[in-house]
Amino acid sequence: MIHGVKNDEPRERLLQRIIRGEFHPFFQPIVSLEDQRVMGFEMLARHISPEGTITPPADFIPAMEQTGLLDELMLSLMVQGFRAAAAWPEQQFLSMNVSPSQLNGRYLTETIRNTALQARFDLCRLKIEITETALLNDIHTARTEIEALSEMGCTIAMDDFGTGYSSLAWLIQLPVNTLKIDSSFIRSMLDKKDSRKIISSVVGLGRSLDMDVIAEGVETDEQAEMLRGIGCLYAQGYLFGRPISAAESGLMLTTATDKGFVRRVARLSLDQRAHQISSMYAVPGTSICFLDPELVIVDASDTFAERVGWTPHDLIHKYIYEVIPSQADKLLWLQEFRKKGLPYPPYEVVLPDGSSDLVMVTRVEDEAKELLGFCVFGVKLSSRDGNN
Repeated sequence: MIHGVKNDEPRERLLQRIIRGEFHPFFQPIVSLEDQRVMGFEMLARHISPEGTITPPADFIPAMEQTGLLDELMLSLMVQGFRAAAAWPEQQFLSMNVSPSQLNGRYLTETIRNTALQARFDLCRLKIEITETALLNDIHTARTEIEALSEMGCTIAMDDFGTGYSSLAWLIQLPVNTLKIDSSFIRSMLDKKDSRKIISSVVGLGRSLDMDVIAEGVETDEQAEMLRGIGCLYAQGYLFGRPISAAESGLMLTTATDKGFVRRVARLSLDQRAHQISSMYAVPGTSICFLDPELVIVDASDTFAERVGWTPHDLIHKYIYEVIPSQADKLLWLQEFRKKGLPYPPYEVVLPDGSSDLVMVTRVEDEAKELLGFCVFGVKLSSRDGNN
């Protein structure tokens, strides 16, 4: 009788398991937080024994790495995964993790190209997920591989973003298109302000660099509501679906989902949203306010009032250019982006006390994409004495 994979299993036996087709790709949906449409799936490995026992990758990936069979396993999964994804609607993407050892400049690029060609899967629909660990051993070789994958049409995602020490540096050096917020921040975001600040910063960074941002590990309606309020557009996690088989993924794409949290958020008024999100950022150095479509302030955090030199009470119902007269021209400049349907770029604002904030402006819309107003989010850059 053949059971699950053991850590000390001989290489030949593991290879036979791969050849017999005991390893399968499972697919976890990645959804739009705006309307819960499935945008694509992340491919995850599973071992299914002849008895039907399903084993997660943590139980067999170490054995594959130790025996040098990771490439053989990846090829088997890609053949099955690309074939399944080729049958999905063409707008659906497939996301796939690449381990540090596979960014070695040997076979990865050619293997992906040839496998996709045989499956008739368009590589423009493939998202390659890498971690900072994959870059540390040999950045030059890894960069060459990643650039080659990008040139083939693949998009590149930085996985577990925010957990490393040099993640920002990689964004400058590599053709990254997507940031994935590590699930550890999502788990703690309801209770920890620091986690919310990091998530908001990553979302703002992604927006300013024209990158998609995906929140991982979303398990509750409350987490999803808060992420949507912050401005995160995409998410994955058990709230939207566990990893499923190829057949089930096709069925999911033809079945409408209806969770309910989108409707609850959509019913919130601009004032309610402003109050809910402002309370998240009542910390020094970070400020937020909400404007109606006519640029009148409907709510603001205490830190915003402090930064502009007004009392919170006196701010309400004032035009933003009354509060910061020096920014009148800048607001007109931003209107040009609004007319063209472009995202607003972040810019620096010098405040009355001589200090500076980095300001990001985003639209606040209802479920039908109707404009409700604007969110103005500021991060303190410097103080009067020039110290950061």
